[in-house]
Amino acid sequence: MPNVLTDDPARMPGAGMSRSITDEAVLAGGARLAFGLLSIAVFTALGVFATLWLTLPGRLEHPAAYVVITAVLAYLLALWVARWVAFERMRRPVHLAPEPGLRVAAVTVFVPETQPLGMLELTLGAMVDMQYPHDTWVLDESDDQDVRELCGRLGAKHFTRREAREHEADDDRVAAHSKHGRINAWLAEVGYDQYDVLAAIDLEHVPEPDYLERTVGYLRDSQVGYVQPAQVYYNQDASLIAGGAAEESYAFNSWIQAASHALGAPAVTGSHAVHRLAALRAVGGFPPLESEESHLTMLYRGAQWRGVYVPEILALGTTPVEWSGYLGQQRHRARALLEVKLRVYPKLAGRLLPMERLLGLLHGAYSLRSLTMLAIYPFVVLILLSNQRPTFLGIEALVGLSGMTLVLMLADRFLRRYVLDPERERGLRWRAMLLQFAKWPYLAWALWDALRGRRGGADETPKRVTRPWRGAVAASQLALAVGLCIAAAIGVARSGPLWPSVAMIAGVFFGLSLGLVWSELLWYPPPFEPIRHARRRAELAELFARRR
Repeated sequence: MPNVLTDDPARMPGAGMSRSITDEAVLAGGARLAFGLLSIAVFTALGVFATLWLTLPGRLEHPAAYVVITAVLAYLLALWVARWVAFERMRRPVHLAPEPGLRVAAVTVFVPETQPLGMLELTLGAMVDMQYPHDTWVLDESDDQDVRELCGRLGAKHFTRREAREHEADDDRVAAHSKHGRINAWLAEVGYDQYDVLAAIDLEHVPEPDYLERTVGYLRDSQVGYVQPAQVYYNQDASLIAGGAAEESYAFNSWIQAASHALGAPAVTGSHAVHRLAALRAVGGFPPLESEESHLTMLYRGAQWRGVYVPEILALGTTPVEWSGYLGQQRHRARALLEVKLRVYPKLAGRLLPMERLLGLLHGAYSLRSLTMLAIYPFVVLILLSNQRPTFLGIEALVGLSGMTLVLMLADRFLRRYVLDPERERGLRWRAMLLQFAKWPYLAWALWDALRGRRGGADETPKRVTRPWRGAVAASQLALAVGLCIAAAIGVARSGPLWPSVAMIAGVFFGLSLGLVWSELLWYPPPFEPIRHARRRAELAELFARRR
């Protein structure tokens, strides 16, 4: 029987072999009416505040400060409005059962020198147990004997690059000691010839038994090149950092990806995804840049392949639990994302439709929002040096900002009725806000790296129990706290005691920095704890049982 996945769309078999995806709107009936009424309230509040802000008395007395604060507010409000508008476009795909007889490979990359064998055993066992017929592969560049034995015991296949092939290759796409290089080498030697579908799964993400059953079916639509499930963590209760990192992903998984799905362009994430190998081959495999996921998303859209986002918890992964792992990961991701914006996007933009071009430009803007601190911190320092609060930041501005914020918070409560995991995503996401404050110096560092064209190491979630660098957050936050103290001392020497409002602003920033420094002294658990995965799975099983 012919297979709809082996050819490009122009050579697909007859219509009977292909089924188009049906999407259902998230909002319907009374919910759509409520969204419309809330939209009126939201944009009225924004309009009232904008009118107030643009006519504040004293704004012309401090033009530089006024422009800086206006730019920051405009950026943050634009992100919120974009999310609100995108919410109306959210769509969920109606499940399609997989076509029988597909040649499917599930692949994970393992590095014995940096990754625990126990994590491989957990993930590999889950991959082998996935329900749709498939082969499971471990890509092991070290050709480790223990890994070979584990593969044999669990029923997986083992792949290591041939030594000559590795040293002869001078193409970045198959570069040694890189995740994309290992997978591209396997694709060239095995994957493209023997399989139709690839499920690429990172070691720290453990798939559910129905992972393939819930994803592969969407490839029955001949225009679909990739399928992206939600990215969820099972160790988010391990520490403040892990909890904050999970909270940072809520908006992306619950709203941004679902809205992008409506446009056919959800972001590919490196944790796990399903790819049509004909599509992946057409775009040249996994790109060699650090941010291969963002780059790959653009390549798919530039080649007119559609993506599907599945808003379901089909795999559970880990996120960093301590500062050094988290901040290093964030710096890498920001640098890679900025590199794509600066060097890849301009080359691909001409191949995208106008809406896709805008989506590609805005993708990742939400994750970079803490860079606004590059403007806010100098502003605070200048206030301390002059010992004078700008006159436009008076009670009138405070009341207007508070009123608008209250309306937006009420609207946000409505949005949270439609999140991916209501049991976990409720409440104030204060950990995520704290992480925004902690990581902005690292994102500033990433921006500097990207502007210079400097690349770094691989983006990996720490997996071994190691002694973290005590000072990852303390070094930068102590420097910021000392800078505030010096600015305050200069201000006092020049103008006398700080005004109460100036001292309050400085106290908030100083207190946050000291709190982050203190957090370095806390005990953090190991990043890989199988018991947490078992608990999270049991929790989800109970949740799904209650919903049924």
